[in-house]
Amino acid sequence: MNRNSSVFTGLLLILAGIIVLLLSLGYGSWSLIWQIWRLWPLILIIIGIRILWHGPSSQWFSFGVLFLLGAGIIALLIINPKTHIWPGNAAWNATSNDLVVHRAAYPGVTSGNAKINFGGGMLTVSSDTTQWAEGRFGGFKARTAVKSLNNRLAVTMKQSGHFPRRRHRDWDRSGTWNENNPSNRDFHWDVQLSPDLDWKIDLKTGASKAEVNLANLRVKELDLKMGAGDLTLTLGDKSGDSSVKINSGASKVKVILPKGLGVKVKTSGALLHTNLGSQGWIYNNHEYHSPEYDEAASHLMIDLNMGVGDFELVRK
Repeated sequence: MNRNSSVFTGLLLILAGIIVLLLSLGYGSWSLIWQIWRLWPLILIIIGIRILWHGPSSQWFSFGVLFLLGAGIIALLIINPKTHIWPGNAAWNATSNDLVVHRAAYPGVTSGNAKINFGGGMLTVSSDTTQWAEGRFGGFKARTAVKSLNNRLAVTMKQSGHFPRRRHRDWDRSGTWNENNPSNRDFHWDVQLSPDLDWKIDLKTGASKAEVNLANLRVKELDLKMGAGDLTLTLGDKSGDSSVKINSGASKVKVILPKGLGVKVKTSGALLHTNLGSQGWIYNNHEYHSPEYDEAASHLMIDLNMGVGDFELVRK
């Protein structure tokens, strides 16, 4: 091995050592070791630097490229000391009946993504927590994952196991989840999110009765998918302009909104009944507009896609 090759190899080993040292001190996440296959572009970069090192270009130029590469990786680890670097690589916790995301564990976050995947039963979502997020999971336990990136908190709650096949006694004659059946009371998830963050919420539930009270939350986006069931969704006016998507099967959907909020409701699917026309809303090309929409300070866009069902909007 000639002297130039020795210097090049030595620099790479120094860079690798610095990265491992930072990981040992708590910067970044050791989970990136298991994601090493995602780093295959670095092979091309190293080959390119080595070609420059042995080519007519100045070795100082090659050293500069290697230095910038190393500095960028080190800076990323230091800036995000508790972050899982790779998007979608949240470390799954063991299944459990509860989750608490403490503020002290994730200081400095200003917004949050909440992803809730619930098989079926009774689901309640509210803002009754002093932490960033909490969950109580009755029936099937939940697999949970928490990470932060660029001051954004990401919380995932996913049901562990399969919801039992639908039984007639689980539902009353109106098609609503029968919460009076003692065996159904076990299938109850209670999720609470902090009112101090701007939230983007992705909620997916099977056949269920869901009471989602987001009146005190700053919800910028809500994407809700549900099977047959009964949904009561309460929203406030703390979010400024926001959007809600609701995709459901045969269900009853009730949305409670504050007065003065400008609202558009775009409908598609086999919506059987709605009370919007009787409230004087303007209808044009599958879209309802609230009478005060143009003068309102805050606006809400609801994209409603229902299989067969009823939609009711109430002002309070």
